[in-house]
Amino acid sequence: METVKKHVNMTAMMCTSMAIVGAIVLPQLFHIAGWTGPTFLPMHIPVLLAGLMLGPKVGLAVGFSSPIISSAITGMPVAFPMLPIMILELSTYGVVAGILSKHTKLPVIVSLVITQFIGRLSYALVYYSILLFIAPEISSNIAPIAALMRGMPGIIIQILSIPLIMAVVNKRKSEKE
Repeated sequence: METVKKHVNMTAMMCTSMAIVGAIVLPQLFHIAGWTGPTFLPMHIPVLLAGLMLGPKVGLAVGFSSPIISSAITGMPVAFPMLPIMILELSTYGVVAGILSKHTKLPVIVSLVITQFIGRLSYALVYYSILLFIAPEISSNIAPIAALMRGMPGIIIQILSIPLIMAVVNKRKSEKE
C-alpha cells in the first residue's frame, strides 16, 4: 500500500512539475515564433490542463507558481502590474477547472468556457484593485476588456486544443491499463 501511495505521489509531483515547466517554456516558444503572449495565452494551456486532469490542488499549484517562476527566470510577466494579475488569474483557472472536472459531469468545452469566464473576472478584479488602490496611473479603465479582446485567439486555441490533448492523453492512459 505504501509503495502505491509513493508511486501516486511521485506521479502527481512529476505531472505538476511538467505542467509548470510547460507553462514556462510554451510562452518562450511562442515568443521565439514571434507570437505574443497576450494574444495567444500560451501559459494558460498547461494550467488549464493541470486543473482539468489533475484536480484543483494541482491546478492551483501550477497556476500560482508558474507566473512567479517565469517572471524570475525570463522577466515575463513583468513584476508589476502583470505578475499579481496573472498569479490570481492562473490560480483561478487551475482551481475552477479542477473543481469543474472533478465535481461535475460537464463536457470539457463547457468547463473551459466557465473557467475562462471566471478567470477573466479575477483578472479584472485584480486589475481594478491595483488601479483603485495602488497605481491609478497605470492604464485605462478598459484594459481588462481590451485584454479579453486581444486574447480571443488564445481562448479559441484553448477551446479547440485542450479537449483534443485530453482525449489523446486519456486514450493512451486507458491503453496502458
